[in-house]
Amino acid sequence: MKSVELKFNFLQLEKNRSFFSKDFVESPKYFLPGEWIEVATKNEKYIGFINLNVDSGPVLYVLCKWSNKNPEELLSDLVKQSIARRSLFLEYGNYQRLIFGEKDSLPGLIVDQYNDICFVQINTAGLDKYRDLIKILIENETQAKVFFLDNQKYRLREGLVVHPKDSNYPESIEIVENSVKYKIPVEMMQKIGFYYDHRENRKKLFEKIQSLNFSFKKGLDLFSYVGAWGLHLLKAGVENVTFVDQANLGQIIDGNLVTNGMQGRGKFYRADVFKFLEDSLSQGDTFDVIVSDPPAFSKSRANQKMALKGYKKLHQKILDIANDKCLIVVASCTHGVGFYELEQSFATSAYERDFKFQLLDLGIQGHDHPFSSLQDKEHYIKYLLYYIEKK
Repeated sequence: MKSVELKFNFLQLEKNRSFFSKDFVESPKYFLPGEWIEVATKNEKYIGFINLNVDSGPVLYVLCKWSNKNPEELLSDLVKQSIARRSLFLEYGNYQRLIFGEKDSLPGLIVDQYNDICFVQINTAGLDKYRDLIKILIENETQAKVFFLDNQKYRLREGLVVHPKDSNYPESIEIVENSVKYKIPVEMMQKIGFYYDHRENRKKLFEKIQSLNFSFKKGLDLFSYVGAWGLHLLKAGVENVTFVDQANLGQIIDGNLVTNGMQGRGKFYRADVFKFLEDSLSQGDTFDVIVSDPPAFSKSRANQKMALKGYKKLHQKILDIANDKCLIVVASCTHGVGFYELEQSFATSAYERDFKFQLLDLGIQGHDHPFSSLQDKEHYIKYLLYYIEKK
C-alpha cells in the first residue's frame, strides 16, 4: 500500500479527516483515483483514500487508524459499527440516517432508511469502487432493499459517472416521524429523500405548543417541502396551517394531510417565500405561529455576510406578518452561520420592528446525524424558538 505524510499530529487529525494538497509534507503523485493508502502523521499511521483529480475540495480522506485488514474488511467493520450505533435510538425505529459520511468514518457515504427501503448516496471515488459491496453490507445489516441515488453535482467533482436507476426503483417512499406520516414520490425527493435532521426540533415544538396557555389559530410553514413542520403544528393543536414552497408540492401535502386525518386544516401556496410574505403584508394577513426553515443560504463560512443579510431580510418580513403575540421558529442548515449569528440576526430584526421577545428553546440536529462539537463541520442544524409581543 502506497503512503503519504501529512503535516499534522494525531490530535489535529482526529478533529479533521479531509485534507487538501497543501496539507501534505510532500506533494503526492502517481495515485489512481480513489486509491486506498497509508497516511502518516508525526505520531500515528492511518488508512485513507486519495483522488488527485479533484479540482476543488479535499483530495484525501482518512477513515481510521492503521490496520492490517484489507479495504473490504475495513468497510464491513465500519458499516456494521455505524448501523449498530443507531440502534441506541429506539424511538427512530427503521426511519433514520444510518450512515453520515465522515462522522461515521465513511467519507462521501450517506445512507437513509425508510422502513424496508434504504437510499444510498456515494460521492467519493474511494468508496464508489466498492459500490456493490456496500449495497450487500447494508442489505445484510438492515434486511432492507438498497437503491442508489446518485448526485450528479457531487459525483462529477470526483470524476464519477452517474449510473442509471434500477429497473425496480420504487415510485414513492413512506415515512413515520414522531407518529406523523408522510409519502413522497421519488421524483420529488430532495437530497436523498426526507430531512430527518430536524426531527428532534419538530418534536420539541409540538410539545411546547401543547404546554402553552395560548390558542393558536393560524400557523405558517415557510419553505415547507412535504409539510413536516406544518403537520406537527396541526398535530399540536394549531387550527389551520398555510404551507408555502416554490416547488410543486400541493398534491403531496394534500395527501399527507389526508393520511394524518388533517384534511381541511391546511392549504398549500406555490410561491417564492419572500414574495408570499410581501403579499401577506399587503393583504393584512397575520399568523399566530410561524416556522421558517429555509435551505442553506451559503455553503461555507466565507459567504457568511451574504447569508446573514438574507436571514435578516427574511426575519424582517416574517415579523411584519406576525400577530402581536406570536411563536416564531428560526431554523437554519447553513454551515457558516452559528447559533450566535442566527440569534443576532433575529434580535436585530425584532428590535427594529418594535417587538419584545423571549427565547423559549433551542435545538440541534437529530441523533442519527452525529457530531462531537458545535465547531464540527458536521454540526449544521440550528433551531431557535421565540415568543414575541408588540411593545
